[in-house]
Amino acid sequence: MSVQRRPYDMAQLDTEATRRHKRKRFLLWSTPLTLILLCAAAWCLAPFVATTVARSDADAGRYDSAVTWLTIASVNQATEPYKLAFNQGIIATHRHDFEAAAKYFRQAIVRAPSSEQCLIRVQDVLSSELGGDAMSARLQHQQAVQYYTKALSDLTTHASCFTAYHSLKNRITDKLTAATNDLKKQLYQDQDQTITASRNDATPPTNQQMRTLEALQQEGRVRQQAEGRRGGDISEVEKPW
Repeated sequence: MSVQRRPYDMAQLDTEATRRHKRKRFLLWSTPLTLILLCAAAWCLAPFVATTVARSDADAGRYDSAVTWLTIASVNQATEPYKLAFNQGIIATHRHDFEAAAKYFRQAIVRAPSSEQCLIRVQDVLSSELGGDAMSARLQHQQAVQYYTKALSDLTTHASCFTAYHSLKNRITDKLTAATNDLKKQLYQDQDQTITASRNDATPPTNQQMRTLEALQQEGRVRQQAEGRRGGDISEVEKPW
């Protein structure tokens, strides 16, 4: 007995609906993987892009903006973890925040391979020298002595890193000597002024006379420092990289 088969009706096949269903399934399964890949790419590129923008901002003197971009760069420190701290130290130096710069450079030295530590130590010493210069200009001689002492100690301890900086040690030594002498003079003058004031309590000088005397003393000290001492060069400090 023969079986009768119905003719195959091609019109009953909805191929377009089948394709749409397959595309939906493909998108459903591929979307999470695509998002993961995009996030991974952004995570890998963030340090490079943020550091590049930070360098551009530093060149233009926009240091606050550079700090913001370096904060963004901190999302990925997997490959070279010392670079972020080093760049933060560089920006802090250009902002004249020398205490923060010293902290960042210490962190960078701890994280950096031995082949990169000399570069960081050089920038740390230059930053300390600039800190001493800034304190001397403000007549804060005690703080200046501390900065110069730190710079000279680091330079002496790691002398092999400073073979290309022939005059740096003598320069900082001269500044330390001058700052120490200025500090001694300041302490002596303060003591002498205290004794003089106690002796002349009966006829104290007026406030205007004291302000005039202080202005003249400060003007003379700043002029003496400017003539006898060469300041550090901020151009010697690196830019973010």
